[in-house]
Amino acid sequence: MKHPVLFIPELEPDCIRKKMPRKAVVLSYYAVSDGRRRTYTDEDALFPGSSSMILNPCSVSYLNVFINAVLQPEQNYVIEQGRFSLCTSDVPLKGTAIIIQFVMFI
Repeated sequence: MKHPVLFIPELEPDCIRKKMPRKAVVLSYYAVSDGRRRTYTDEDALFPGSSSMILNPCSVSYLNVFINAVLQPEQNYVIEQGRFSLCTSDVPLKGTAIIIQFVMFI
C-alpha cells in the first residue's frame, strides 16, 4: 500500500511589512441574563471578570457582542456609554452569558 505524497509549495511573500503592526488593547464587559430584561448597565457587570464598564462605541476601534458564546449581528443590539440594549423580540434565557469585547488600537 502506497502512502500519499503531499507537496507543499514554497511561495514568495507578496508584501513586505515596512512598519510594525499597531498594538491593541482588549477590554471586556461580562454580565449574566436574568431571563427578563433587554437592557443592561454598568451596575450589572460581573467582577472580577469584567475588565471594563460599557464603553462609548465611538471611543473604541471596534467591538463584538457575544450572547451564549454566539457572535451577535449589529442589528441585534444598541450600545451607548454605560448601557447595552437588545433589539430582539426574545430575551436570553436566565443565566446566559453576555459578553461585550472592546478593541482599541493604540
